[in-house]
Amino acid sequence: MTIYVTYLTTYHGNLLPPFYIGHTTEDKIGAGYKGSVSSKEYKRIWKNECKVNPHLFVTRIISYHETRENAIEKEIMILRHFKAHKNPMYINKNIGGVSFYGTYKGKTFSEEHKRRISISNMGKTHSKESKNKIKTTLTGRKHSEETILRIKNSCKGRILSEETKAKMRKPKNTQHKLKMLGNKNASKTLFSWKYE
Repeated sequence: MTIYVTYLTTYHGNLLPPFYIGHTTEDKIGAGYKGSVSSKEYKRIWKNECKVNPHLFVTRIISYHETRENAIEKEIMILRHFKAHKNPMYINKNIGGVSFYGTYKGKTFSEEHKRRISISNMGKTHSKESKNKIKTTLTGRKHSEETILRIKNSCKGRILSEETKAKMRKPKNTQHKLKMLGNKNASKTLFSWKYE
């Protein structure tokens, strides 16, 4: 039976950040696997250091799992908790294999990749600043005189159908959206692992 694990690799050199979190099988860790770094910033250095200075790496298993999905979930929990993708102490530049950089425009994803993106977004929350921006957008913001004039000019000569006019008269349902934004319990994530 294959046992999946979430692991922590600690690097004791001075060319990389000290920590890397990942998931794999127990057998691979036993065979000396340290992790696979894919970021442009650290990939080449990581590979070279693993080859030239393997003694600088220490890999410890954090948790054991029956399925790969559970190991990925644990990895993502830890990475999100420490904000590893933007934490200078971590080599990880993505969460659970889902990159935070670059564009996805025009790309077709496999079902496995879509699943990993879905898992990585679990428990994601907005900062207070982001929430305020969203609320401002929903509740209406004050435009400058110049902007109001531009909007008026762009609407000149437009003929609206009766159906469109009726839709415009209908009050916007912002109350439900604001309620959803303020629901702090909707995306709570529990962190319960041990470093053994």
